[in-house]
Amino acid sequence: MDQTIDKTVNKDKHTPGGTKGFSLQPAALSRNYLAAEHRGTRLKQLRDLTDIKPPGVSHHDLKSSCIRKDELAVQSLVDLVETEWINPFSGEPTELISLSTGTVAPSDVATDLLTANARGEIHSFSIQELSR
Repeated sequence: MDQTIDKTVNKDKHTPGGTKGFSLQPAALSRNYLAAEHRGTRLKQLRDLTDIKPPGVSHHDLKSSCIRKDELAVQSLVDLVETEWINPFSGEPTELISLSTGTVAPSDVATDLLTANARGEIHSFSIQELSR
């Protein structure tokens, strides 16, 4: 949905009064992009209040057929995770298991993966200390 909103805001900005012919000075650009989302929201509210719908303003992803298609795709993924794969969201995991194959990782591999972040931070800190 964020991508749809972003595309709609960008489309609204490039209509007359948007960014065409706009200043390239950094301060002006910063002000414009900070306010762009609010302008887009206000423009949508104005269009809703006045029932004015300019041609081409509606986004393709907001059509009911696209929404239904997306809902079916999400449901298909949920069904796959719940029936074919190991569901990572059911209960507390006791072992490191591959989602797609159900293979249990050997304990040394699981320990190595689970401690990788902490070991990386320790090594990063020691490298920073050596470079000082």
